[in-house]
Amino acid sequence: MRKLSLICLMFPLICIVKTACAKDKVDEHLNIIEPFANACQQDMKKLCNEIKPGEGRILNCLYSYQDKLSVTCKKQLLDADPKLKQYAKEMGDAAYACIDDFEKFCTGTTVGQSRYIDCLKKNRTEVSSTCKEVLRKVGYVGFD
Repeated sequence: MRKLSLICLMFPLICIVKTACAKDKVDEHLNIIEPFANACQQDMKKLCNEIKPGEGRILNCLYSYQDKLSVTCKKQLLDADPKLKQYAKEMGDAAYACIDDFEKFCTGTTVGQSRYIDCLKKNRTEVSSTCKEVLRKVGYVGFD
């Protein structure tokens, strides 16, 4: 269960912080997220206003109200869906590959604002090669 929780914590929007990610990955993720967020802003306020943001809760809320979404939001949700799923898979792969490193070096780290990545960076000389490789693959810099 702890592994699943950590994987869920990595998604969504973890790569938005420009200092933590390579610029091309940031741009790629913004290209997915910005149009979706713009198109669905009113729907999010109307249908998901009481939902605490983070860990994919807003996205799950929108999926649960697909029949009530505006046409614009529904179209963006459908257009973004495969890209969001790929992004979630990449982040899930990274979290899974780094789970032992999270538990070894980052116990007690508060979730959010790239704190887990910062923790791993502080311990980069001891972080497993598997974790470093996957983090580089998804666009994080500083794990050479």
